[in-house]
Amino acid sequence: MNDYIELLKKFGFPDAESSAKEDLRELLFMAITDYEPPEAASILMEYRMSNSLSEGQISQISHDMLLDKIFEEYPEISLHHEFFNINQLLYKAYNGKFPQQRISYGS
Repeated sequence: MNDYIELLKKFGFPDAESSAKEDLRELLFMAITDYEPPEAASILMEYRMSNSLSEGQISQISHDMLLDKIFEEYPEISLHHEFFNINQLLYKAYNGKFPQQRISYGS
């Protein structure tokens, strides 16, 4: 819940702390879609990955995420989980505008 509240603040939602807990996810989706997709991706990555990625990397990846499955392609495996979570949030918020990523465990 705390992540939803903090992200809502980052997306400029004024009443995050006083919102009902069960509404936070949907409110976050609405707040995200107030931004252009690359800008929303950048805000999410800055929040979750600023200790691991530079500002330039975040800027580049935020644009690449619309086209590529960063979760599968980024060379640093330790960041794949965060990329996957960010992409899934964006995929759901933008109704499929970002590539859907699935984890496969072999064929």
